Amino acid sequence: MKQRAPLTLAAVTAALAALTGVAALTAPAADGKAADAKAATAARMPVERSLLVCPGPSSSDIAETTYTAFTPGAPAGEGKGSARLLGATKDAKPVLEPKEAGKPVGATASGADAPALTGSADGALAPGWTAQLTTKVSVGRSRGVLGVGCTAPGTDFWFSAVSTAKGREDYIHLTNPDDAAAIVDIKIFGPDGPAKPDAGTSESIRVDPKSTKTVLLSTL
Repeated sequence: MKQRAPLTLAAVTAALAALTGVAALTAPAADGKAADAKAATAARMPVERSLLVCPGPSSSDIAETTYTAFTPGAPAGEGKGSARLLGATKDAKPVLEPKEAGKPVGATASGADAPALTGSADGALAPGWTAQLTTKVSVGRSRGVLGVGCTAPGTDFWFSAVSTAKGREDYIHLTNPDDAAAIVDIKIFGPDGPAKPDAGTSESIRVDPKSTKTVLLSTL
């Protein structure tokens, strides 16, 4: 697996679980039209499961973070489903557990120990399921408001506008929501293409199952 940077924000996650998907395809008839209306209908499948990963919000002890999760739709609509976001650690307890579509659910966390989150939604709560976090730091070097949307897991990412210049502290957060260890490669590209072979590359970074690892890009 490869993670390729550039990256700008500390609150960016690169999730490493491989996603699998199933698609139903309908072959067209010889004249280029769908075989029949029934076959065309069968090609449209509902979303049955959604996965998300959220980065660890801040390294500041005075950070205040709000998590919000939402599935669009009418409250108390047809069908049942479940959703939850929990810490990216083994035996973690749920942070958010939405119960129905159409109603946002929130939670808060304080300090630098707030973990990265992983989550899944199925059934009626899966289509369009989203989550985000907003972090406020009131004083110090990190003073400001940070926000990021949780993202679907994957195995290859690009992040733009990174800088490893003196005074910059750009991190990449590697989160593995899977039950098996993940191996990550990070490569940095500049205005003229890939960095030199002896710089800007970190290969074979191990991320244990249900865990997060943070890499300061200037150390590469």
